[in-house]
Amino acid sequence: MVISLRISSVDEADTRLVSRILFTISFNIVMLQVGGYILSYADAVTWARRRFPGIDIYDEDMIPNVIQRHNNKKLGGKIKMLATYKGGEALCILVTHCEDDPNAVRGSYDRFHEDEEAILLKRTAFTNREDFEKAKFVTVLDPFNVGY
Repeated sequence: MVISLRISSVDEADTRLVSRILFTISFNIVMLQVGGYILSYADAVTWARRRFPGIDIYDEDMIPNVIQRHNNKKLGGKIKMLATYKGGEALCILVTHCEDDPNAVRGSYDRFHEDEEAILLKRTAFTNREDFEKAKFVTVLDPFNVGY
C-alpha cells in the first residue's frame, strides 16, 4: 500500500497529525503468516517428478508455479505451493495453514503447530520416504518478503 500526502503549509499541529497518521499506518499492517512443509527448489523438483509422473517442468526456477498449475488441473487444487526466501535462498512451502495476523511482528509471532490435518497432508503429498523425511514443518511470517 502506498500513501501519498501533499502538504502545502505545515505548522506544528499538522506535523503532529501527519506523524500520528504515519505511526498508526505503520503499526497496523496485517502480516500474512503461513505454515507448512519447506523444501529447497531442487527437492521440490525431485518431489514433483516423483509425485506427478509426466509433469512438464519447463523452468525449474518456476517450480512453485508449475506444481500449482499441475495440481489445479490434476488434483482439483488440493495442494498449495508457494515460494519463500531465507538467507537469499529461494525455497518452496507446501501450505497447510494460512492466516492474517494483526499482532505479528518479525521475531514475535505465534507459530503454527504441526496438527493432525497437516500430518495427513504430509502423508498424502510425500508418499516417498526420502521426500517425507526431508519435508520439515515451519511457520513463515510474510512469506513474500526476502528472508523469513
